[in-house]
Amino acid sequence: MSRKKALINGTLINGLSTVYVALLTFLLIPIFIENLGVTGYGLIGIANIFSLLGYISFFDFGMASTVPKFIAEYRSKKQIDNLNELINTSLLLFIIIGVILAILIVPFLEYIIEELFSVPPEFFRSFVKVVTVLVVSYIFQFPLLILKGILQGFLRFDILQWALILVETLRFGVVYYLVTNNYGFEVVVYSNIIAPFILTTIYLVAIVKIFPEYNFRSFSILSIKKIRKFSSFQFIGKFSSLLYNNTDRFLIGVFLSPAVMGAYDVLTKIPMMINKFFGLAVSAIIPITSSLDQKTEENLIKGLYHRGFRFYFAFVCPIICASLFFSNEFILLWVGPEFLNLYHSLLLMIMWNLATTFLFGGNILIGLNRGMFELTAFRIGIALVKIISCYLLIKEFNISAIPYSYLLSSLLIFYILNVFKRKIGFDSKKFILDVFLIIISGIVPLIINSYILSKFSLSQNLFQLGLEVMLWCTIQWVIIYLIAFDSEDKKTITSLLKINA
Repeated sequence: MSRKKALINGTLINGLSTVYVALLTFLLIPIFIENLGVTGYGLIGIANIFSLLGYISFFDFGMASTVPKFIAEYRSKKQIDNLNELINTSLLLFIIIGVILAILIVPFLEYIIEELFSVPPEFFRSFVKVVTVLVVSYIFQFPLLILKGILQGFLRFDILQWALILVETLRFGVVYYLVTNNYGFEVVVYSNIIAPFILTTIYLVAIVKIFPEYNFRSFSILSIKKIRKFSSFQFIGKFSSLLYNNTDRFLIGVFLSPAVMGAYDVLTKIPMMINKFFGLAVSAIIPITSSLDQKTEENLIKGLYHRGFRFYFAFVCPIICASLFFSNEFILLWVGPEFLNLYHSLLLMIMWNLATTFLFGGNILIGLNRGMFELTAFRIGIALVKIISCYLLIKEFNISAIPYSYLLSSLLIFYILNVFKRKIGFDSKKFILDVFLIIISGIVPLIINSYILSKFSLSQNLFQLGLEVMLWCTIQWVIIYLIAFDSEDKKTITSLLKINA
């Protein structure tokens, strides 16, 4: 498979599966609130602090995001021994990490929960029990991180995402049935344990199938040392990202209440799903750029940034614009009028989504192993700004402190854009023009939808709202095609349609 086709297919598969899984989560949230209450839903959020979505993934030491790059590099050079050693040694290491963490945390878990989190007394015993099982599951959840990285390195995004779609669909059906039949928040947390176990099994079998030369006896600690320098930058960046993404949840759990945690999850769920979609959709770039010859393919790298960003921003900008315009209706139809006080905070979070699109070049730097110091410094910087601002503002502004802290940290994006310019060599005037043309393309759908709203009532259900969002996006995509894309872009779209026909 050519690089172009691999990049297109990987991006499409990652993007579509992310949308599908996000849709399932989106549908479950009002069901959780109705059947578990805001407090029950908030307890699920507190439990997630102990999952690999929270601080605990700090202990992957940057290897989970390093493995795909080196797997792709070894594979392109047909270095079978290096592949086997890296796969087996990293898997064994992550099993050991999971076992050690479970042994260290479980004896003190009840004390940690009692001292740090405001769990209502009637839920305390059951909450400790379910979180204990969650911590024990580190034994297979940590190796799952490596298995995902291996499949990414082999460019098997189809296996990764189809397995995820299957497991998440099953989880959705089971959780929906149990929650609507008076089971508590515990079943949701248990489902977050069982689903990764199934994925671990599927991915392990898949790797053995797609890699016939796999030898489970091949181990070497040198394979870890070879990637240590690169993973150290990833580790620092990952630690900063963990603080960036989880500190607000932690501060709410400590200073506020489970009910506010439930409101926080409602506020951030859609912006975070949008942001996750952005990240996963372009994750195929890392293994692709890792296989490039940087000495002879410099122009290809610059073209990948410019054309890649233009397509990326052209796709996501209409979604963000539509989300801003329809956010009030969305809250009413999704979770009800009692959450309308989150409207202005949601607008700010979606504006943050728009700012994060400018981080597109980060995956290219990682794949090329360029500017890692600067990229790591940026991650540390935005984490510190967000943590400090959130801590200072949360007691005064309550949940509104969350979007303020995200936007304040986004000011550092100007720094990383300068890094992209120096390390990738993109044309800043061309970049600004692309952004300008794509953003102003939203004027026409804004006028059309404002007129529709002035003549007709608000959407009656989420399906109707979805049609209005699609109308907005379709109009803006057509305008972008006409005013922002050059002839080569249009040829690329034509070839993309042929490839995936």
